[in-house]
Amino acid sequence: TTDGVDGLAGSTVSTFISVSTIASSVLISLKSVSWTSKMVVENKVFCVNVLPEDAIQTAQVFSGLLDQTQNNRFKNVEFLPTPFGVILSGATSFECVLQRTIKHGTHSVIVGDVMSITNASIHPLTYFDGAYHFVQPQHKLEGDPNANNTRRNVQGQKCG
Repeated sequence: TTDGVDGLAGSTVSTFISVSTIASSVLISLKSVSWTSKMVVENKVFCVNVLPEDAIQTAQVFSGLLDQTQNNRFKNVEFLPTPFGVILSGATSFECVLQRTIKHGTHSVIVGDVMSITNASIHPLTYFDGAYHFVQPQHKLEGDPNANNTRRNVQGQKCG
């Protein structure tokens, strides 16, 4: 998602990866002609929401699948506004400042520096081979100081 002077927008992305941990940054890929891609570039901020496994309908709404019947993707969706975009209900989020955009073919690769993270500590929804899937961990990690639903900056300090 992204929010700012130029507007609120959001899309489901097929690519989301960590680029660097020293200067915490992530990469997403969006279709260059999409409204969300244009708004990320204009707003210069974005928020990556890793949806919980029970959010298939939300993922479908933000994929554009329902745009002909529901043109406002944020209608009927619970969210928390932030200066970077919105955090969708139940999502783990990465709030980012845009650093670089690279257009390649039909898509734009968007790199952002992570300013804060909200860890929802809920199993994520994934998409693979044309279908949604659930991640099944092999074992639970013990002693993770971030394993609670708190918003933290990249230094691990609690925010807001």
